[in-house]
Amino acid sequence: MKSVVLRAVPCLVTVLLVGAVGVGHAMAGTEVELTRLAVLVLPSDLQTAVANGTGYTGENIAVSSGDHQVTVKVINAALNEGTRSARQTEAKRIAAVVEHEIAARPELADAMVIHLDFVKRSGKDSISVQSVDFRKAPNGKFELHIT
Repeated sequence: MKSVVLRAVPCLVTVLLVGAVGVGHAMAGTEVELTRLAVLVLPSDLQTAVANGTGYTGENIAVSSGDHQVTVKVINAALNEGTRSARQTEAKRIAAVVEHEIAARPELADAMVIHLDFVKRSGKDSISVQSVDFRKAPNGKFELHIT
């Protein structure tokens, strides 16, 4: 598996491709073609922006994005021992920061969901405490989705 780092886009994007033919195609392709070939997007400056905007450290927050979703994992937060309501309130605060970052980044324009996971992590083991989703409404704002 080969990795190509594109420096022409505002955030660091790692495109994982299989085989030399895929790499040659990616090198000659357009940004749209590269987007179609992307398997994993790692917006490192997005993670930093979300961590700075929420007050979490880089060790306590992980951000990833795919075609239509930005996922934020809040790791070993004090709120893991709190109430569902308290975590949901915190999720709203974090989602507001992520929403602002999505609006400022054209490469995230297709994001339709912000998914937050509160996670307990010990060594290699992770336990999901609570997940909260926000879906993009017709007005462009992300709203809490309750199932």
